[in-house]
Amino acid sequence: QRGAGAGPRATLEQTLMLQNSYYGLAETLYSFEIKPDAVEAVRACANEAGLPLLDEYDFRKDQRTGAIDIDLRPDTHIRPYQERCLRSMFATGRGKSGIIVLPCGSGKTLVGITACATIKKRTLILCTSTVAVEQWRQQLLQWTLIRRKDICIFTADQKPDLVVMENGITIATYTIMGAGGKRNAATMRVLN
Repeated sequence: QRGAGAGPRATLEQTLMLQNSYYGLAETLYSFEIKPDAVEAVRACANEAGLPLLDEYDFRKDQRTGAIDIDLRPDTHIRPYQERCLRSMFATGRGKSGIIVLPCGSGKTLVGITACATIKKRTLILCTSTVAVEQWRQQLLQWTLIRRKDICIFTADQKPDLVVMENGITIATYTIMGAGGKRNAATMRVLN
């Protein structure tokens, strides 16, 4: 619902996909905004009714998340199956949530990098190890025109420059972001 007292616009929109097999329609798409504090309640009601919700990110209209200067290098070419992944991710002109499943060595990192270059917004990349964090940084520098100073590394050994973290791409380990107990100020800043 919208109107007086509806609260701030949600950055994350929910899309409701309704199957209408009775009329022979493959699907009807209804798109609407939900107040951030009501998303979980709407999701629960939709699940009970057997109507799945899809999270989509309208990155073109997002004025809250800072933009970053990132483009693919002119000599960067993605393979047809990588292109299919990206078409699926951005089919509606928005970014869909989901998981990219490709075999080892098939270029999942390049798909992620191309998604970053498409969205052009501050990004947090979570990795399983510090080796993977460094590989992501190297791949970003290899495949894009992003400046090295716009990539922030956040691991147990490398603490971030908060200005870069707020204005570029942050690459961190799951461990540093999910550590229980007392978190340091940098971790809390990212989480907030």
